[in-house]
Amino acid sequence: MELRVGPILPFAEGACTVAAIPLAGPNHPPYICSFGDTNGNHDTGEFLPHASCYDRVANRWVHPFGKLPFGFDHGSLTLIPPGVCHSTDPSPRILIFNFRTKTYGTQEAKIMAYDLPNQPGSKGEFAALSPETPGPWYIYGM
Repeated sequence: MELRVGPILPFAEGACTVAAIPLAGPNHPPYICSFGDTNGNHDTGEFLPHASCYDRVANRWVHPFGKLPFGFDHGSLTLIPPGVCHSTDPSPRILIFNFRTKTYGTQEAKIMAYDLPNQPGSKGEFAALSPETPGPWYIYGM
């Protein structure tokens, strides 16, 4: 084992809900994406609504998912391929679940969802989005 130093996070937050997401197609390494988390101590800090992704080729943070509907921490995330939940689903989907929105709170029953484009987009469109612009997230199930 050896210590490696990664990129500095774009916000004062941890990285409890993280996934490698192939945003720019198979010829580009997956972006490392962090969703939500806490600014400050887990017990007293502010829960954040940020979604940030690190482009390992350009060595920079982008915000392709916009702002989440609310801040949360300790979520679980899965990337669902097209057609898995329902045969007519045309695109891959991100699901975030089992998160908490309050310190020492119970897990939420909500499932947040984001439909990814069926064809990966261009790197330029990812870079153009602001972390404060609300993203097209929706509640998938409760």
